[in-house]
Amino acid sequence: MRAVLLVHGLVALALLGASIHHTAACLPWLWGAPGRPKLASIHAVVVPTLALVAFVLGLWLYPTYKTEVRFAALEVPRSAGGLGMAWLARLFDLKEHLVALLLPAAVGGGVLSQVLGATGMRERRGLVVGLSAFVTTSIAVAVGVGLYVVMVRAVS
Repeated sequence: MRAVLLVHGLVALALLGASIHHTAACLPWLWGAPGRPKLASIHAVVVPTLALVAFVLGLWLYPTYKTEVRFAALEVPRSAGGLGMAWLARLFDLKEHLVALLLPAAVGGGVLSQVLGATGMRERRGLVVGLSAFVTTSIAVAVGVGLYVVMVRAVS
């Protein structure tokens, strides 16, 4: 399981980098600059692909996390030999809900970019940049929470 956790973390970091690049490529469109439409088109495909891979790996890890980390350590009080960090388990749940929102947004943004093309994306720049910024921010939060949980207690 640790190998799957490592790959999941690396894919999540690559996803964060790709989403930052996508937002940076689209952001100049807001003030009328040409931006980087070819780079935006590439990352509009890479981001949803990596998001789906990270999601599938997370689903694979989830049962082990639930039993070994959450129920065996985080939610067990310190007096009973656990970590007594139920708040972290709740924060991880919040991260999971955020991922459930960002996944359709990432896939929708990728499909939208393929349907609109480079010029269409610039014409609908508010929607494209808004989706991209939401996805990037959500991924950053998810990666941060996920890394913190792994630092506290990783799956074995």
